Amino acid sequence: MRSRASGRPAFSVWVPLAEEAAAVQFLLQRGWVVSPGERFRFNAPPGIRITTTELNPTDAKRLAETLREFTQASGATYAG
Repeated sequence: MRSRASGRPAFSVWVPLAEEAAAVQFLLQRGWVVSPGERFRFNAPPGIRITTTELNPTDAKRLAETLREFTQASGATYAG
């Protein structure tokens, strides 16, 4: 007998950020809910996980602008 998977399909984006907790708090204060990356990463630097399944293009642009605000204010990104 086979088991059936359940749940909704989702796409996630990993954004490497040095200050996971600060990023999550910053985004939450501006109306965005993202996951701190600690429980999702294995051999990756700190970051946040953003599920994009229901994110429309207009909101994606707003989220990107908010992330840019955070990185400019904190210097929390990793440089390649």
